[in-house]
Amino acid sequence: MARSNVVQFPTAQKIEHYQSTQQAADFLNVSQPYLDELLSKGEIPFRRVGAESLVVVKIKDVIGYKKQEDQAQELGMGYE
Repeated sequence: MARSNVVQFPTAQKIEHYQSTQQAADFLNVSQPYLDELLSKGEIPFRRVGAESLVVVKIKDVIGYKKQEDQAQELGMGYE
């Protein structure tokens, strides 16, 4: 059986779906360093998990960021 790359963490009310920063960078079609910059600026929320402080992001936050960027591009905001 194939294993999923989605990390799940139980919360009080539901299961949150997370992905690695590399998966998020691939989805957004950006480099890992650029995604790290977005995370450090607070553009996309993230959390650290485990003893090695693995950085993960919620899939819904990555999708929300992509929708926001796509809308800004359609409206010509910030682009010349």
